[in-house]
Amino acid sequence: MKLRVESKSGSINVVAEEGATLSVTGADVEMKEDGSSVVRSGSHSINVRCAPGTDIVVGTLSGSVRASGPLGKTHVASKSGSIEIDEAAAVDA
Repeated sequence: MKLRVESKSGSINVVAEEGATLSVTGADVEMKEDGSSVVRSGSHSINVRCAPGTDIVVGTLSGSVRASGPLGKTHVASKSGSIEIDEAAAVDA
């Protein structure tokens, strides 16, 4: 699964855990035809739960990003804010 999370500000917390299906609070979710999902928020905190191995791309202008659990390829970009990634197959931050 591929997941993109976009926010102008506000914290983003992504947790990959066994048995989880995509669950999002604080943002809208758009399902794409290719099977990927896009999560967008303006200035609210976003909490995402997803399956292990999910590839994620996270972008925020100002806000902290925390990713935990066994994620797939992980790309995070933030102009201002802390980035914390616990476990991923590959990281680009």
